[in-house]
Amino acid sequence: MPIAQTQSASSVKSTLKTTSDTFRLNRRQMIALKVMTDKTARHTLLQGGARSGKTFLAVRSNIIRALTYPRSRHLSLRLHRTTAEKYLWKQTLRDVIDLCFPQVGFVLNNSRLTLTCPNGSTYWFGGLDEGEKGEGLLGSDWNTMHYDEISEMPIEMVMQSRTRLSLKSYSTDRSRLCTNRSFATINPTFKTSWVYRTYIEKFDVEKNLPMEPDIAKGYNHYTINPEDNLENLSADFLHELESLSEANKRRF
Repeated sequence: MPIAQTQSASSVKSTLKTTSDTFRLNRRQMIALKVMTDKTARHTLLQGGARSGKTFLAVRSNIIRALTYPRSRHLSLRLHRTTAEKYLWKQTLRDVIDLCFPQVGFVLNNSRLTLTCPNGSTYWFGGLDEGEKGEGLLGSDWNTMHYDEISEMPIEMVMQSRTRLSLKSYSTDRSRLCTNRSFATINPTFKTSWVYRTYIEKFDVEKNLPMEPDIAKGYNHYTINPEDNLENLSADFLHELESLSEANKRRF
C-alpha cells in the first residue's frame, strides 16, 4: 500500500519492515549500512569491484531516508547527466524499487530524473558538471548527496557542492532531525588519488595538510567486493571473473 501524505511514524516503520521481509542485504552490506549511519561520520566512501552492491546500497539508503523524513530532498550524481540517467536512473534505481519497494507509490519523472515519494520527499539524479543548471540541482539544498564514481570528479566541484547539505528535515512526529550526509561509491582507486587521500588517509588535499581531528572524524569508509554479493550475481558473471588475469581479479 502506498504511504499516505499524512503518514505516521508507525506507518513508515511498517512500510520499511514490509520491504525488509521481501529483500535481504548480504552480510557485508549490513556492516556497510552501520558505517553509513555512524553517529560521528557524515561522509562515507564505499569502494569495491563492479557488482559488489555498493551503489545499490547507497540508492536504497537514500530512498529509506526519503521515506523516513517527509518533504526531504536527496540527490545522486555522476560526473555527467547522461551517465547518471543511463546507469543510476534507468538501472540501479529500477532494481532497488523492484526488489525493495515494490508496493510504494512512487512517481517517476523521466524528463527531470526525479522520484517523488507519497510523503512529498524527492530524490533527484543528475550530473555534477551541470553546476546550478538543470532546475537548480546544485543551487538547491539537500539532506543527502551521493557521488557515484566519485574518482572521476574534481575535488573542487565535490567540496563546493557539499556546501548544499544544509536542508533541515524532521521525521513525521518531529522527534528526529535528519542527519545530513554524503555517500561516495567507487571501484578500487589508487592511493595517490584525492579520494583515497581524503576518505582513507584523512588528508586535506586542498590545504596539503593532515585533517584536523574534528574534521577527520567526519569521514569513514568501507570495502565491499563481488565475492560478498555472490547470491545476487549470475553464474555467467562469476565464471567471467574467474577467467580474468590475476591483476584484474585483485582489482575486483
